Amino acid sequence: MQRDLFDIHTHNPKSESTNIYSVRLGIEPIPNGKVCSAGVHPWDIGKVDYQQQISTLNNADIVAVGECGLDYSISLDRDIQKSVFEQHIKIAKERDLPIIIHSVKALVDVIKMLKNSDINTAIFHSFIGSAEQAKEIIRQGWYLSLGPRSLQSSRCREIIKTADLSSIFLESDESREDILEVYKDVAELRNTTLDELKHSIKQNYIKIFESRI
Repeated sequence: MQRDLFDIHTHNPKSESTNIYSVRLGIEPIPNGKVCSAGVHPWDIGKVDYQQQISTLNNADIVAVGECGLDYSISLDRDIQKSVFEQHIKIAKERDLPIIIHSVKALVDVIKMLKNSDINTAIFHSFIGSAEQAKEIIRQGWYLSLGPRSLQSSRCREIIKTADLSSIFLESDESREDILEVYKDVAELRNTTLDELKHSIKQNYIKIFESRI
């Protein structure tokens, strides 16, 4: 196994990397023997007993809360989404866990809610926001997680070129593609070596997750 590759957010864990498996509470169980994050995905709020599912996070064997957040591309009431998100934030703070963010057309509100909560560690999964939003996230000491969708965005590709590597994670998300391909694409965009990129991502992983695993 190539333990110098870190996939911070995946729904399809691969044997070649160190993975954090993202569990959608109420849709799938938290598996034994895997390093996991878990939360009620915004898409699932109307499908599951989200209050009961969120309550399981208090004692779940996880290294992060989420993915959770706001998705303004769906019809679900925004106030309900915010309430569910706030509950995730509360548990992440109480358990001193990172929170992994799902945000679609909602970054302004997500950032505002996180700032108001004074949460310590937030990771913006599959980031595709603006350069200014990326700067604000990094300024707060939070992280951008970049994956296949990020690499498809011309705006994000420009952000990737200059963003501080100490504020970046990489992910495969729902893709079955090897995380190594994401590493290669990011290294090429930044005009850096694969080894240098691996080292930086590994240091970020150690800083945030090693003590929790």
